[in-house]
Parts: sequence; C-alpha cells; structure tokens
Amino acid sequence: MLIISREVRKNASGFVTIALTISSLSGTTSGTAIAIDQELDALARSSTSVTHRPLVEHNQLQAFHTGEQAYAAMIAAINEARYSVCLASYIFETNVSGRAFIAALAAARERGVEVRVLLDGIDELYSLPRAGSLLRKKGISVARFIPPRIVPPAVHINLRNHRKLLVVDGRLGFTGGMNIGDRQLRNPRNGQLQTVDMHFRLNGPIISQLQRKYLTKTGALLPAKPTGRPSKPAVAMVMPSAG
Repeated sequence: MLIISREVRKNASGFVTIALTISSLSGTTSGTAIAIDQELDALARSSTSVTHRPLVEHNQLQAFHTGEQAYAAMIAAINEARYSVCLASYIFETNVSGRAFIAALAAARERGVEVRVLLDGIDELYSLPRAGSLLRKKGISVARFIPPRIVPPAVHINLRNHRKLLVVDGRLGFTGGMNIGDRQLRNPRNGQLQTVDMHFRLNGPIISQLQRKYLTKTGALLPAKPTGRPSKPAVAMVMPSAG
C-alpha cells in the first residue's frame, strides 16, 4: 500500500509547486500475517475491511513524476508484451502521445498479443478523432464505459470510469493519476509541467489484484504469464476507486 503525502508551496514569484512524498507499508511474513509498522496498522486494517483484499508481499514499485518517464516505460512494456495487454484510461487523447500508444498497441496485436482497451464513454470525447475509432480500425478490441445514449436517454455525467490501468502479460502493471495525452508532458516552451500527476510501475503478486480490477469493468479474461517474485519486496494492496 502506498502512502502519498502532499505539500503545497509558493515561492517568491507566486508560483505554486506541489511536493509529493511516497512511503510504503513494509513488513515481513510471520506465519500468514504481515507485520506492519504500528503507526500504519490502523490504515492497513481499515483498507483490508473496505477492499476485502489482503496485503501482499514481494512486490516492486517505481514512481514516475512526468509523462515522459511514465509513457516511455508503458510503451516499452507494450512493445515487449508476448501474451496480453489490458489498458484502461479515463482520457485517451489522439495527439502525439495518444498516437504513440495506438501504434504500440496495434503492433502488439499484429504480433499475436491479445489486446483489450477500456475507455470512458464520455471522456473519450476529449479528443477527435476518438481513440476508440482509431483503435478499432487497427483491429483492437475496445469497450466503452457507460457511453451516452439518446434512445432511451441516458447520460450519466457523474458515473465515470476514472481508472488508469495497464497490465502486460499478467506480470507487469502501471497505475496512478496519469491519463494518456500530451497534457501530461512538459510544456515545450518553458519546460514546466502542464499537469502534476504521478504514475507507478508495479510487478509482483499485486498484479493479480490489478488485473481483477480491470476484469470487473470488462468481464473478459486474458492469457497471462505467471508472476515471478521480485528481488526487492514491498507490501501492496489495490484500493477500489469510485469510478
């Protein structure tokens, strides 16, 4: 489980920066229980009660602070996929960044990889042409989460799928706050971040929880390569989001 604290600072010029500090629950196995630092024990117990999922050990985690970092790692993982790629994104723009993902997903499908993409039915409209249309032209399976409907009328503005998940071969996962699009990149004119978000690369037993969260939205099961045990363990749990 990740603990992320945020500190907002303002410098002399009035610019606001946000400092994010990451810590993780760490512990060792004692029988079937995981020993947790005392100050985090209450959080661990409440999280388990809410999610009905256990904390799992032997995971690795890497944090990304910019889209350049996260996208490079995500596309590299897609390029190395052998069995399956599960991707869900709240916003999937079709600018330069989005087209790079579409090209990588299409190439994976051409290699025989099972590729499935889940998009939000309303926020897919952030960018035209729509990502779903471009992906389908490449033969990629695309599902839309509660798209708007005219007959009978149904527009669920507040019930959206905000999840940002990528699971490759059932062994490597990415999740966090970054959507797919150039807005996550540095401004080319001044080098400043346009959007402040974080994303994470995970591998280890926690990936099975990530993949199950994807499947609760799509109902599809993908072939997966068994997960190995990383050399630098961390304790983790997948927390459900509202969307």
